[in-house]
Amino acid sequence: CSLFGKSRSARNYYTVKSVRTTQDVNVRNIRKGQRPTVHVYMDSATNVTPKGKVRVTLIKNAVTKQTKWQSLSGGEAHVRMNRVRRAGAWDVQVDYFGGRNFRNSEEETQFRARKRR
Repeated sequence: CSLFGKSRSARNYYTVKSVRTTQDVNVRNIRKGQRPTVHVYMDSATNVTPKGKVRVTLIKNAVTKQTKWQSLSGGEAHVRMNRVRRAGAWDVQVDYFGGRNFRNSEEETQFRARKRR
């Protein structure tokens, strides 16, 4: 029995949507035999810094040659890959698998490995 009549329990329902993420990926051109460093910069639509890991994959002639995982620190990851033994154009694919609050995203870029002099 309540002094104010029937008590009603109010329930509020909220829909939580994951935030869209964007990536900026940079790799400098190198010489054959050097180690490329992939720089990944993550951002979100709400300017909240994404957390988690990125997967960096080096691809040569449509064949995956190297894959490394790196944790984001302040929305950035700097991944130093193993030595590149073949000259020519290389593709770099970076995947972010999101998480509870962030959507998945992927980005691709290229770099060139020149022959040694």
